[in-house]
Amino acid sequence: MHQFVSIQFESGGKTYDYLCDGIDVIKGDKVVIPSMNGPKEVLVCRVFQQSESDAPIEIVRYKSVLSVIKGE
Repeated sequence: MHQFVSIQFESGGKTYDYLCDGIDVIKGDKVVIPSMNGPKEVLVCRVFQQSESDAPIEIVRYKSVLSVIKGE
């Protein structure tokens, strides 16, 4: 099983899933992810577990969370 987060770049926008195995994160935290313009802070909308066989794309194709900024 792998841990993922769903994030949004803007409120109400499309969600994107990032791999975050081994990182303690909950909904409402901010995470730092890689982006075309360098690292970016984004809000976590959802945290979920998924097996490699259930993932819509190969695990190696997911971008990974770089770090977490815990919510207050």
